[in-house]
Amino acid sequence: MKVKDSSQVKKAFEDGSSKASSNYEVGIKGASWQAAASSDSAEDAYRKGVEKAISRKARANGVKKVSDASWKENSVKKGAAVIGSRMREASGKYAEGIAPYLDVLKSMELPERSDDVVANVMNRVAPIAKALADKKEAIQSGTK
Repeated sequence: MKVKDSSQVKKAFEDGSSKASSNYEVGIKGASWQAAASSDSAEDAYRKGVEKAISRKARANGVKKVSDASWKENSVKKGAAVIGSRMREASGKYAEGIAPYLDVLKSMELPERSDDVVANVMNRVAPIAKALADKKEAIQSGTK
């Protein structure tokens, strides 16, 4: 089988970058993924894929391939320039997503603080953590 060498593939990749934005937009607008992605068979395939990845230690092996220095360099180079604008763009969705959790917190009545740190954790912190975890589970299972 005849295959291009890596320098040819790199050049083709770079050349394609000029068309990537428009091709990406066309592809996204033409996609219809939700029904297939939410099916029982898709969930089963996802579970099997995650199990396979865990069994071959894919996450840990991938992490070992990246140094702290390269991660930091790439994160700063690629992320710093766009994070502020992306956060502003996502602020409405963020507010919508956090609202149910804020409602949980607003509805809670906690006992007064005491001078016992352990009692405060058990009587104040633990109920907050449980209520927020229950809300997250309800949202994720679709029972809100």
